[in-house]
Amino acid sequence: MIYGTSIQGFREARPGVDCYIVGHNLLKAHATAYHSYVNDFKPTQNGQIGISLNSEWYEPKDPLRPKDVAAAERAIEFYLGWFANPIYVGDYPQVMKDFIGNKSTAQGRNESRLPEFTAAEIEYIKGTHDFFALNFYTAQEVTHKHFDDTLVSQSLDQDLVKTRNRDWPGSGSVWLKVVPWSIRSNLAYIKRKYNNPPIYITENGVSDKEGMLNDEQRIDFFNQYINEVLKAYLLDGVDVRGYTAWSLMDNFEWHSGYTERFGLHHVDFESPERTRTAKSSSSWYAENIIKNNGFSAATKLKITLCYVPLVVTLGMAAWI
Repeated sequence: MIYGTSIQGFREARPGVDCYIVGHNLLKAHATAYHSYVNDFKPTQNGQIGISLNSEWYEPKDPLRPKDVAAAERAIEFYLGWFANPIYVGDYPQVMKDFIGNKSTAQGRNESRLPEFTAAEIEYIKGTHDFFALNFYTAQEVTHKHFDDTLVSQSLDQDLVKTRNRDWPGSGSVWLKVVPWSIRSNLAYIKRKYNNPPIYITENGVSDKEGMLNDEQRIDFFNQYINEVLKAYLLDGVDVRGYTAWSLMDNFEWHSGYTERFGLHHVDFESPERTRTAKSSSSWYAENIIKNNGFSAATKLKITLCYVPLVVTLGMAAWI
């Protein structure tokens, strides 16, 4: 999902073209891996397998403006739906096929820049999941804006502009605004769009630049976000099965290197031993979340006082 769409990924030789080809092949490779496991290993291991997808929540800048509402829906279809739709529904989202196809025609192309699946490929990819694995951190606001159809770009294909609300609290990463309610919205969307699959949150966390040991802002982040997950589970009926905090320790963060820290354990990168030191969030998470396998009845939550059995873990690698 990063190729050609982010500074963190590889640059495209052909912007607005190569990213769709890479995504197309990724989906076919995923399906091959899934069927290989089901046919060759599941009979003896009885395991489950799925793909972990990254998502952001997209909120209309003006919820009373129909074009902004449609643009926000389009944004998540172009981001999460790009990969989730072929796996959980079958084929790409119609809005992707329409927008990219129309712009490709306006550019004088004989076929869409978005490759087409054959009927056999659609059937082969559809249903290649045992659960829905979600990486989630933040949200953006979306405004409709029509761009020149002759411009070739994956971002411009969507005819919208994404912005991060300045009133939302920040973090150690420019892209990560703290928006706790957005994870509940995203979970409810997955339930509604993909027939309420079992969901495992495989990444969720917040960064800082100081590497402070008394990281109260991280405790507050987890407290608020997990509370919203609990609301999704209890109030919205979302089938959430597990939650993974990102991350166990500070690590190398893409193009930001060691300047942004997500860990519940501090790593001294200047030390040859890479000394690890537990932060306050580590003991908080162990006591309040892992020890009780979720929030216990003693935890002060506004919505309810009850025990919720979730699988809770710490993220240890960038790829699940």
